[in-house]
Amino acid sequence: MQPPAPPHRQAAPSRSARNLQNWSAAEDALIRSGVESFGRKWGQIAAQLPGRHLNAVKLRANRLQGATAAAEMKHWSAAEDALIRSGIESFGRKWGQIAAQLPGRSDENCRSRWSRLPPATGATAAAAPHGL
Repeated sequence: MQPPAPPHRQAAPSRSARNLQNWSAAEDALIRSGVESFGRKWGQIAAQLPGRHLNAVKLRANRLQGATAAAEMKHWSAAEDALIRSGIESFGRKWGQIAAQLPGRSDENCRSRWSRLPPATGATAAAAPHGL
């Protein structure tokens, strides 16, 4: 009989052993109503869902939104890019405030877009250094 493998060589626990659960329709409803009530304040929404971390709630809410809005998502326009740049100048990297200026775009969408935008030229380049 072989001795047990050291902890760093043991297989990862199975999904059921890690106590992961599928999302229920009731939890989805709580997330939707929480977003309507609190906006994107994930800590307040997660507090209504015992056992769910705020990052998990945020990802689930984005997936729920994506299920209904995926067909509506469009390419980024030059006007949206300009709003992101002016938002950076006004708010810094406060993605929630910037996303509030762009209907249909989440804070994660805006942050991701900012990271892919080409560097601004002229005065905007000096005012808003590019990157995360």
